[in-house]
Amino acid sequence: MTEFERNRSQKLKIILFTLKILTILFMAVPVFQKIFPQQSSSFPTNDYTSTLLAELFTCAVIGLIMLLWKMLDKGNNRSRIYTVLELTIFFLLIMVSIYCSGGPTSAYKFLFLYLIISHAIEYGIRMGFAVSGISSVLVIATDVWGLVNDVPGNYLENDIAMIAMFISIAWTLGYYSSMEGHFIEMLKDHANRDGLTSCYNHRYFFEMFEKDFEDCRRDGRKLCLAMLDIDHFKEYNDTYGHQKGDAVLVRVVEEMKTHFSHTDEIFRYGGDEFSVILNGCSAEEASRLTDSFRLRLEKTLCVSEAENPYHVKLTVSVGIAEISPTMNTYMDMIARADTALYNAKFLNRNRVEVFSSMFEEIDNSADLKLHNTLTSIRALISVINSRDDYTYNHTNRVAKYCWMMTRQLNLSRADARTLMVGAYLHDLGKINYQKDLLIASKPLSDEQWTELKKHPVYGAEIVRQIGGFDEVVTLILQHHERFDGKGYPYGVSGPKLNRLSRVLTIADSYDAMVNDRPYKKKMPQEEAIAELERCAGTQFDPELVSEFIAILRKI
Repeated sequence: MTEFERNRSQKLKIILFTLKILTILFMAVPVFQKIFPQQSSSFPTNDYTSTLLAELFTCAVIGLIMLLWKMLDKGNNRSRIYTVLELTIFFLLIMVSIYCSGGPTSAYKFLFLYLIISHAIEYGIRMGFAVSGISSVLVIATDVWGLVNDVPGNYLENDIAMIAMFISIAWTLGYYSSMEGHFIEMLKDHANRDGLTSCYNHRYFFEMFEKDFEDCRRDGRKLCLAMLDIDHFKEYNDTYGHQKGDAVLVRVVEEMKTHFSHTDEIFRYGGDEFSVILNGCSAEEASRLTDSFRLRLEKTLCVSEAENPYHVKLTVSVGIAEISPTMNTYMDMIARADTALYNAKFLNRNRVEVFSSMFEEIDNSADLKLHNTLTSIRALISVINSRDDYTYNHTNRVAKYCWMMTRQLNLSRADARTLMVGAYLHDLGKINYQKDLLIASKPLSDEQWTELKKHPVYGAEIVRQIGGFDEVVTLILQHHERFDGKGYPYGVSGPKLNRLSRVLTIADSYDAMVNDRPYKKKMPQEEAIAELERCAGTQFDPELVSEFIAILRKI
C-alpha cells in the first residue's frame, strides 16, 4: 500500500467512525426517554437530569464499542464475520431505538441513513444497496406491525418516501465510491506502467518482486527471475534513430506478452532491459521457456531489408536466477539474475544463462576450516575489486574462462576449487603498485616492466600467509611462465609447470588479447585464436590450447 493509500484509508476510517458514533448518540436518546420518562415519580422530572444521564451512559457505551472495535478491527483486511456482526448489532440497536420512540410512528427511522451512508462509502454500491434493502424491509415490517395493531398515523406514506431516499442515497454514494475506487485503480495502473511499451515499469517491479519473493520463500514455492537484454540495441538506435528503436522495444514487449501469456508480470527494467517474474518455475523450466522466446525473437525481429538495411543483428540475451535458501533478500536474487545476464552477454550474447555461483559450487563442503578459508579468499578478491577497473574486469573474465575449462577438462572438485581461487587471485600482487603504473597509457620502461614482473611473487607471498592453499600459491607464481621456459619469474618449463597454471596462463593471455588495455587495442576473436594456435608448444601447452579453443568455438 502506498503512502497516499494509507493516508486516504486513515482519513476514511476517521469519517466512518464519526458517523457510527453519531448513530449511537442519536440511538441513546429515545432509549433513555423510555427508561426514565419525565412523568416518573421515582426519578427527578428535570429534563437536564435525564439528558445528562443519557449522555453519561452513551459515553460509556461508546467507550466499550471503541474497545471492541480496537480488538476486532483488522484494518483493510477486516473479516466478513466482523462486518456482519457489526451490521447486526447496529440494526438491533436502531430497532430498539425505534421501538422506544413509538415504533411505526417513530421519528428515529432516519438512523438507518447513517448505516447506508457509511457502508456505501466504505464498501461500494453493492453493499450500499444491501444495507438499504435490509433497512427498507425493517421499516416496512415496523409499519406492517403498526397497521396490524391499528396504530394511527400517516407513517406508511412517509416511510415509502424514506425508503426511496434510502435507495437513492445508496445508489449515489455507492456509485461515487465505486467510481472513485475505479479511478484510483486507473491512476495506480497508469503510474505503474511504462509509457512507451505499456508493460509494468522499473519502480513497480521492485514492489511486486519483493512480495512474490517473500510469499514464495514463506510457502516453499518455486520462483525464477529472468532478466532480458536486447543485444546490439544501442548500435541499432544510433544507426536508425530513436523512433525505430522505440518501435523495436514495442515489438519485443508484444512478443513477450504473447510468449509469456501465463504471467502478466513483465516489466521494463531499463532502457532495453526487461524482467519477467516466473512463479512456480524451476531454473530448468525457466531456461527452456526463455530460450524458446530467444529463438522466436531471433526469427521475427527486424527481418525485412527495409527495416534493417545495415543488417544490425538484434537478438536477446537472458539471465536467470532461481530462489534458494541462501538468499537473505529479494535483492540477492536480482543481483544473481543480473550476474547471469552479464555472463550471457560476456559469452557472445544471444543465449540464456542460469546463475551458478562458482564459489558456491566449489565450496560444497562440511569442512568449517575450508569454508572459513574461502571466506578469507573472498575478502582478498574484494581487495582486487577496489583497484582499477581493468584489473577488476580482467579478473572476472579470466575466472569465467577457467570455470568453463573446469567443465571441459572434467576436473575434480578439489582441482576446480584450486583453479578458480587461483584465477581470482592471480593478479593479487598488483596491490603493491601505484594505480598510475597499472593503467599507464603508454608502454612501460624497462625498469617499470622489471618491477611489474614481480607481481606473481608478491601475490604468492600474500596467499601463502593464509595457509592450506599451496597449489594456489603455485598457480599465482607460474601464471606468467611459458611452456618453453622463457616466462617469468623463474623460467619453469614443460612438465615442470603445474597443469592448472598452464590453463590459467592460456585464459589470462587470451583475455588480454581480446580486450582493450590502457596501452594496446584489442584484437578480433579469430586473430586471438590464431595467436593461441601459433604459440601452442612455445608459450602454451598445445593440448590445453586445443581444449580452450574448443570452448571458444562453442560460445
